[in-house]
Amino acid sequence: MPIKRWGRRGRPHLALYQFRPCRKGYSPRLHRPARAIAVPGTAMTSTQPLFVIAVIDDDRDVLGSLRFLLEAEDFKVRTYLSGAACLSQMASFAPDCFVIDYKMDEMDGLQLAQLLRERGQHGPVVLITGYPDDMIEHKAHRAGIQHVVLKPHIAESLVANVRAAIANKGFPNDIR
Repeated sequence: MPIKRWGRRGRPHLALYQFRPCRKGYSPRLHRPARAIAVPGTAMTSTQPLFVIAVIDDDRDVLGSLRFLLEAEDFKVRTYLSGAACLSQMASFAPDCFVIDYKMDEMDGLQLAQLLRERGQHGPVVLITGYPDDMIEHKAHRAGIQHVVLKPHIAESLVANVRAAIANKGFPNDIR
C-alpha cells in the first residue's frame, strides 16, 4: 500500500516506493511494490491480482521461512504440514503454483504432485529438496515438475523459480 507523503507545494501525494522491513528495522533501499496501484480520486484499486502459492512441507520452521520469503515478494501464501492436508483442501481451492518438499513423512513430493494432477490440479509445481542426486531432476520432469530447487539455495532461487513457473503456466508438459 502506498505511503502518503507531503509534496513540494504542501499538497499530499502517494509515494510509489516503500521501505521494506528487515531484521534490523527498515531496509535502507527503497522497494517498488509488485502490483500497480491506481488512485482515481480517493479510492485505491489494485490493477494486478496477487498470485496464490500453496506451500507443502512437514517441517514447521521451514514452512514459516518459506511463507515469510514468498509473502515478502507480494505472493499470497497458503501452507500445509502434509500432503493429505493439502489434498483435502484442493476441492475448493486452486492455487497458481505449488511449492512442495521432496522428503515428507506420509508421501514424497513426487507422489503428491501425481495425486494433485489426478485430482485436476494442473498448476505448476516447484519441488524443494535437501537431497540432491542426479536422478531427482529426471524423476521430477517425468512427474510434470519443471523446477527443482536445492534447500541450501532457497533464498536465491525460490522466488525466481516460482515466477518462472507461473509465467510458463500454459505449458505444463514443456521441459525448460
